[in-house]
Amino acid sequence: MLAESVTAEDGRRYATRRGIAFVAVPSGDGTWHGYPLPWKNVPRNIRNGFVEEGRVRRRQTRQTASHTGVRWALATDDD
Repeated sequence: MLAESVTAEDGRRYATRRGIAFVAVPSGDGTWHGYPLPWKNVPRNIRNGFVEEGRVRRRQTRQTASHTGVRWALATDDD
């Protein structure tokens, strides 16, 4: 997902998978720490870009941040 991410002005990288937003922050040792976050915390221009590119539906970006849908992301690195 990091390879498909978009870099924000502050250096954080944002990505989406299965309608869920993720952010990655540099750990300071050359690695990144990523985690899911609510769409409202994704910069508007990046969120809109994901919609325009068809990576996510606008409806998904408006849904509340229920973490029930992120179990797949937290359980394995396989996807």
